[in-house]
Amino acid sequence: MRETTFDKLGKIVLVEDESTVGSLICSILETHFDVSWLTEGLSVLPLVQEFGADLILLDIGLPDISGFEVCKLLKADPATQTIPIIFVTGHSDPNEETLGLRLGAVDFVTKPIRADMLLMRVKSHIELKKHRDDLRSIIDEKTHALGHAYRGVITSMAILAECRDEETGKHVQRAKNYVRVLAENLHLGGYDSFAGLELELLTESAVLHDVGKIGIRDSILEKPHRLTAEEFEAMKKHTLLGRDAIAKTEQLFGTSTFLRCARDIAEFHHERWDGTGYPHGIGGTEIPLCARIMALADVYDALTMPRSYKRKYSHDQAVHMMTLESPGHFDPQLLNVFRHKANAFQVIHAKYQTL
Repeated sequence: MRETTFDKLGKIVLVEDESTVGSLICSILETHFDVSWLTEGLSVLPLVQEFGADLILLDIGLPDISGFEVCKLLKADPATQTIPIIFVTGHSDPNEETLGLRLGAVDFVTKPIRADMLLMRVKSHIELKKHRDDLRSIIDEKTHALGHAYRGVITSMAILAECRDEETGKHVQRAKNYVRVLAENLHLGGYDSFAGLELELLTESAVLHDVGKIGIRDSILEKPHRLTAEEFEAMKKHTLLGRDAIAKTEQLFGTSTFLRCARDIAEFHHERWDGTGYPHGIGGTEIPLCARIMALADVYDALTMPRSYKRKYSHDQAVHMMTLESPGHFDPQLLNVFRHKANAFQVIHAKYQTL
């Protein structure tokens, strides 16, 4: 590998096994760019993954692997797929050019190498890459800012629903963090774990689980004693009120994964695995997975926090009650996850326990 020790307009990786061609290309580019020269295609991916590159000049006819195959590897890796690739070839073949462009290359350079043409093309493609990177950075920044504001509005709505029965945003924070712990560790129970955007959407939608409480009378929400049977029936309606509110939002602004998940959680998070929950009395896998996750998180929080009409239970007591005394209430596979991650619940509870 041949490498310069300075960085100018960008970093180029040259993959060329012919020494005369490689030396010529380096001499043309090294005045303006930091050039790393490799002679084998299989060396490219690890080098670029570790050190990065602004552009790759890739010979098609390499001794160990076709340049086309190297291109496929680079485009399949998220860390390298946006790096522009210019193929270097000994002859002009329309079929090869079509294949290369389909694989994601941006240009072709034909031997014998013309210094002015090579330099112009390399500069142009590196400039284009930098413009794309700058634009992507701006979009990411704006998306992050918008997402932050959006999450703020959602959390405010959830707190508004909660605060009417003397709860605060602490409950919202506990609930979403319990849900996150379960969702990202579902593999411990035999499910596929949530990750990335899917995990974030589930976590954020969880804060709306009790948004329907906005439609419940203060006399019920603020009652210092146990509810009567009639009052409890009225309280149950918060699941349907929450569902309807989110459904109306979907009608007005269009649906999304976030809103569908939030709607399912609001409607079904008081259903039980054994079918004894509400509002519909459904059970098992009829209950959406996101709601089954929320149900477990919500019950743990209810048990471990004090209410005017009941004392709070310790973490160990809550775990015992949920796993041994009332296991039929919950998805058995989720209970396995809960058993494995119970300590994480205890940490979250300690962090957000002040109401």
